Amino acid sequence: MRELGSEVRRNFRVPVVFDSFVYPPSGGRSPIKSVDLSCGGIAMYSAHALEVGENVEVVIPITAEGPLILNCEILRAMPFAEPIWRYGAKFTDLIHDQESALREAV
Repeated sequence: MRELGSEVRRNFRVPVVFDSFVYPPSGGRSPIKSVDLSCGGIAMYSAHALEVGENVEVVIPITAEGPLILNCEILRAMPFAEPIWRYGAKFTDLIHDQESALREAV
């Protein structure tokens, strides 16, 4: 068996597109469009400036139990098309029920 390198992701990602919102710590809400989703995080587009390391709440509307509001940390910020940025974020502080709902959605 060959050893898997660091490029292998911990969680399976599924391309999924939905419109939703993030709630930054500065207040208010900002619209997003998802790119993909996994049990570990989300990739999304937003015109709202988010900082790497910033913690936000994101609404995941595609679960069987209804929308989930999850904490996540912004890991990557990549310019896409002015003023839109593509962000990669990991979920933090997931409880068992939230993780189960995410697994069903993915």
